[in-house]
Amino acid sequence: KLSPAWSYSPGGLLWRLLPTPSGRLVGETRDADKLQVRFFHLDAVSGKVVWKDRTWAEPWWTGLEAVHGDVVLLHEYAKPDLPEHARMHAVDLESGELLWSAPNLTFSFAYGERVYATRSGFDERTTVALELRSGSVTDEYGSDLRAIREFRTLADRERRGELLQFPEPSEMDDAN
Repeated sequence: KLSPAWSYSPGGLLWRLLPTPSGRLVGETRDADKLQVRFFHLDAVSGKVVWKDRTWAEPWWTGLEAVHGDVVLLHEYAKPDLPEHARMHAVDLESGELLWSAPNLTFSFAYGERVYATRSGFDERTTVALELRSGSVTDEYGSDLRAIREFRTLADRERRGELLQFPEPSEMDDAN
């Protein structure tokens, strides 16, 4: 008979759960009656709570975007009735403290120590690179996406390598 090693009650509807590079879990819960979103961070092996019941931005129209290195990236929505992502917030994974916000940028991807985002203008979109922990803009690429294609390809390869694959290969698979 199997029994759980630990359990956690997030205090709302579990909306999203992301693994971290350090073997932990970051989660998003929603309380539809109160229109509140809350976030938590757990150790995946022990179930120990690192932090919980956190909110940093808009109290309902905010969600988990990604975890990159030791930073949790959040998004808001452009409008309550439009699920398009808009605005970015970065949170320190360990402390749960807000590192920076970018109200005019939308997350695209992360690679290395950079976050790549778009800024929508009146007639064009500009891609920028930001330093992961400070949010400082390090490069602007304009609307030419070819300039960042290599970074996007490397980021996609890195993410694929981090994905869990089931079932795990067995020795019999290697023999065939």
